[in-house]
Amino acid sequence: MLSRLTARDGVVLELLLEHRLLTTPQLADLAFHGSVGVAKRRLGILTALGLVTRFRPPLMRGEGSRPFHYVLDNRGAVVVAARRDIDVDKLGYRRERNLALALSPRLAHIVGIHDVLAALVASARSRGGRLVAWKSERTWDTETWAEWVHPDACGRWSEAEVEGDFFLEYDRGTEAPSVLAEKLTGYAELAAHSRPEGLSVPPVLFWFADERREASAQRALAVAASRLGIAVATAAAPLGRPGEAVWVVLGAARERITLGELLARHGVASGLLRLAV
Repeated sequence: MLSRLTARDGVVLELLLEHRLLTTPQLADLAFHGSVGVAKRRLGILTALGLVTRFRPPLMRGEGSRPFHYVLDNRGAVVVAARRDIDVDKLGYRRERNLALALSPRLAHIVGIHDVLAALVASARSRGGRLVAWKSERTWDTETWAEWVHPDACGRWSEAEVEGDFFLEYDRGTEAPSVLAEKLTGYAELAAHSRPEGLSVPPVLFWFADERREASAQRALAVAASRLGIAVATAAAPLGRPGEAVWVVLGAARERITLGELLARHGVASGLLRLAV
């Protein structure tokens, strides 16, 4: 079986170990240069080999079809462990836990975060930027800042001569704007503990499903950001990919700017995030 696997297959298996669950379009952006057709064919082979397994979440009435959602299967975990030359038990992999995501109330939230990840990679491919690193909530506990904040992800973006870190808060419209604004208190506490060590807190980016929701949350976020001295920016998915000119920095000019421009003006590689680069 190993002789039939490609280097890209290894990338797919590693991605599924790290992120637990990814959809066909997400894997297409992350590992197949955006080609959904190529991704479908190869993922079908990996499924037949027992390296990955897939499901489609139950549909609500009136919804159309959903893409396959892929998780690592037992054989795939064995392959990843062999490639790393470690025992499979050291991977932290649990097949049942991954499959349980199919019925998890957090499934849509997890998929949405991974949509942002995949869109950033697609942005990098089209703009010439690069997503240098990405850390998902799966590895929060290894960070010293986890005592104060629990972002949905954090990352490092490079474009032109700018490289900077960011925290991501993904919103599905289930929380009141005041609750979103309250999250910034934790970032202010983190900033207070970081300054004596000479570290800066990266910008906090809020990603919304639509512009109406973004607009309804901006006032509360802007007031909190100004009071706490935290750099906060918002964007809405229909406006484009997260690497593009979709971001509004609260308290600054209302123009939409790219992620690279945002980081050039409001952040650098902070030293706070222990990201794999």
